[in-house]
Amino acid sequence: MNKTQPCIPELKYRLLLLDIDGTLRPQKCTRIPLENVEEVQRIRRLGVQTAIATGRGRNSVPDAMLNGLSPDFWICAAGAQILTEDGKELFASRMSQTCMDALLGFADQRNFPLGFSFDDGLYFYRGFSYIEARNRAFGMPNTDKDCPNRNRHLQGMPFSAVAFPTQEDIQLFTSKYKNLGLRFAYFNIQADDGRMGCDILRPDQDKANALDFLCRYLDIPATSAVAAGDGFNDIGMLKAAGLSYAMNHSLPEVKKAANRIPSPQGYEIANMCREIWPV
Repeated sequence: MNKTQPCIPELKYRLLLLDIDGTLRPQKCTRIPLENVEEVQRIRRLGVQTAIATGRGRNSVPDAMLNGLSPDFWICAAGAQILTEDGKELFASRMSQTCMDALLGFADQRNFPLGFSFDDGLYFYRGFSYIEARNRAFGMPNTDKDCPNRNRHLQGMPFSAVAFPTQEDIQLFTSKYKNLGLRFAYFNIQADDGRMGCDILRPDQDKANALDFLCRYLDIPATSAVAAGDGFNDIGMLKAAGLSYAMNHSLPEVKKAANRIPSPQGYEIANMCREIWPV
């Protein structure tokens, strides 16, 4: 694999992977705070490669949310797609028709919102009104798409799925379709209606695999990578990095996977950057 830039030998940590929702963009913020943006830009100038590692697809992250931040790499759909800063695809893996049909049939039976992440955005095959209301409640721009005809996959299969089932729904699905190996990775706490927002990931779909890919691409050891996150789909990445941080609001399982917790004063990612790469 080819390096995009020569490594700088004096840097112990040369790659930073950042989850966006709840991490780089703290909870209750509609965009990445300027202090976080400035610190990430500062360490880029030092020679550190940066990657946003998200469960979202690239087109589901509006530019306004980034607040001017442009990483060297994008890890999208929890590791199913890796892009360069200018959008060149380095890696992609997609969901099978079998998995998609099983999820959609079960969501119809159990009546919960279900969407699929494609190259051009997140398409909801059912429950779009629930998603619109949820985005309004969180003050978030609605980049998701309604797809009542359920035909977007005819142009190309999705990377992953997003759903809002109940705990009972998840237990029933994993019991019925155990052979598929699909994982429900929570990205928010249980809502008042009992639903859990979650990414639905294939067995080989993990941000940890994307971390490994980028380290090989840059010809650096995984021990020189730093990762930060707050959700269940970050656990593999936190364990794989040479140094990892879990946000203060993370659930115990996520904190257990990380080496450190950043200072809660101000903005956690800015604090982390200053701790690892002092001003």
